Amino acid sequence: MGLKAASSRDRLRMWGSELKSQEDVFSKFADYINGKIPRLPWCETGIQLETLPLKKRLLNINTCGFLTINSQPRVNGARSDDKVVGWGPVNGYVYQKAYIEFFASPSRIKALERLAQKKEYATISYHAVTVDGKQLSNYADENSVNAVTWGVFPGSEIVQPTVVDMGSFRVWKDEAFALWISQWRAVYPPGSKSREVIQEIHNTYYLCNVVENDFVNGDLAKFMDELADTVKNEKQSGAAVQDSNSGSDDGVSNGKDDCKE
Repeated sequence: MGLKAASSRDRLRMWGSELKSQEDVFSKFADYINGKIPRLPWCETGIQLETLPLKKRLLNINTCGFLTINSQPRVNGARSDDKVVGWGPVNGYVYQKAYIEFFASPSRIKALERLAQKKEYATISYHAVTVDGKQLSNYADENSVNAVTWGVFPGSEIVQPTVVDMGSFRVWKDEAFALWISQWRAVYPPGSKSREVIQEIHNTYYLCNVVENDFVNGDLAKFMDELADTVKNEKQSGAAVQDSNSGSDDGVSNGKDDCKE
C-alpha cells in the first residue's frame, strides 16, 4: 500500500497523534531509522541493506535535527554482483560517492557551511534550498552536475546512472516540501499544535544534499558526526547562557531549534 493509499489513521499511528515540538518530529525520523515505523512521506519502504552499517550514525544526526530522506555509502570498485551494493551486468565494478539528503533548520545549515570550510573537508560539496527557493551552496556553478554512482562493465562505456543535478534538485524540492503538507500536516485538525509544528518546518527548513567527492578515502560519516556534535555543543552553550541570564537552576532550554540528545 503506497503512502497515498494509507488512511489518516494509519499515518497518525506512524507519525504521531500529537506533536508538541519539532523534537517530536526528530523522534519520528529516528523511529524510522530504527525500524519502529515502516515509512515516512519520502520513504515508502524501510532502510536499504547498504544503509544498515550507517544506522547508528543516522540515528545520531536525525535526533539532532538533520532529518534524512536519502543516503548512500562510498564504494570504490565493488564487484557488480556484490549482494549489497552491486548492480548491472556481471564481471563489472561499481563506484559510489558518499551522499546524504536531509531537511534541516537554517541554524543547522549555517553550522554545515562553517564546517565545510575546514581544510580537511575540502572535498565536500553541498546544496541547500528552501521551499521559497533560497539557496546556499559551495558549487562554483549553480547548474553543476555531479556524478555520484557509476559502473565499469566488460565491452561497454562507463555507465553513470545517478547524478546530483542542481537544476533537478531545485525542481525536486517542490515535491519534497509538498509532502510535509499533503501527507503529514493533513492528518491533524486545523488550528492544532501538531499542524503548526509541521507548517513551521515546511516554511523555514532547507532541503540539503551533501556529497563527499573523495570516493577512495573520504569520510562523510565523520563530517556528519562532527556536524551533529557542533549542534549539540551550541545547544549546551545556549542553555548555559540562558541559565546565567535568568538565574535558573533547572538547566532547561525550551527553544524549538534545540538538538535533542
